[in-house]
Amino acid sequence: MKKIISFFAMLFIIVLHVNAQGSLNPANVAMRDDFSAISKYSGRQTSSQVIQTYSNNEVKGSQFFNPNWAPGNVVTSNNETISNNYLFLFDRVRQELFIKLKDSDVVLTADKTQIASFTLVTDKAHVFVPDTKFNKDAAGKDIRFYEVMEMNDKGYCFFKYVDTKFVKSNPNDMMKIKSGDFSDEFVDNTTYYVFSPEAGLTKISLKEQSILKAVEPSKQDKAKAYFSAHNSEKVDENFVANLVRVLNAKG
Repeated sequence: MKKIISFFAMLFIIVLHVNAQGSLNPANVAMRDDFSAISKYSGRQTSSQVIQTYSNNEVKGSQFFNPNWAPGNVVTSNNETISNNYLFLFDRVRQELFIKLKDSDVVLTADKTQIASFTLVTDKAHVFVPDTKFNKDAAGKDIRFYEVMEMNDKGYCFFKYVDTKFVKSNPNDMMKIKSGDFSDEFVDNTTYYVFSPEAGLTKISLKEQSILKAVEPSKQDKAKAYFSAHNSEKVDENFVANLVRVLNAKG
């Protein structure tokens, strides 16, 4: 029992009490109400951390990786796992992970410095890791989370990062005004990274030359052979993930 209490004290630093009849319902997370509730009860924050600028119109997109509470797990820096009877919600705007017991109205905010990884199970299991583990330039900065597309503890890894920002409707955008679009929206900007033990983390685009620049000299021939053998395929996330598996394979 003491172990469980100390675990929660370490991992979760903010408690949010939300009306049980409110929007934080596992069956129906309303984006606007959720964000309003979280902003109101999450303690001291700077203006850059809180978005309270909704218009009266519907908001396009979502601040959340998944709009509903999802099952999953969190692995702490001490290699402890929390999973059973919990639901999770990942806010991509502030890069915050929220957690609640099933059928509970209490929401907790995870201490990002204590997260080794977390998993959200939606259409499949999506694993996220803190950028500080792979990006030396991230030290001392606010932690961001990369989605793991392919990972090998001793080899190449492939990550996806989605930077989501809240954008107010622009009253001077004549094209949108003419179309009757006055909506605020959450806008996603996606970037990809390849990590290797020797070269570290390299930002890439989904193009052959960009990807090859992230490959160490000793693996260049293998990477080029893969591109040659699959030259009729589209270079997308699956293509790069498969390439990384080939680079990690022995031989």
